[in-house]
Amino acid sequence: MDPRVKPGGDGSREGDARVPPAPPRGAEREGVRWGLPLCLALLLSGCASQFGLADPYGNLYGNYYNHGADYRWQMLTCEQAIDDQSVPDARRKQFMRCCMGAHGVPIPDLASCPAVG
Repeated sequence: MDPRVKPGGDGSREGDARVPPAPPRGAEREGVRWGLPLCLALLLSGCASQFGLADPYGNLYGNYYNHGADYRWQMLTCEQAIDDQSVPDARRKQFMRCCMGAHGVPIPDLASCPAVG
């Protein structure tokens, strides 16, 4: 019997535990190749929310070049207008977006907004 064979009958040798693992190949290498860019893309897409300002109704204001934090007073003013005018829940998202546009916040479709008081 070979003295390097471990007792137990599986045929593995004692020295095999010190052999470095083989480099990744096939699917493992593909995962590494696509994993890093995917992680970076997800990370960078989350950065956009750090520069934008979201209202409770799902509207988002600002971007990387036009920080949403600059629009806090407009948001407070429009939230107060919603409470003062008792805007129904179904119209609050549009009212908020149009109110923000009326107070100087750039929104893509300001022309579609009715006059907001």
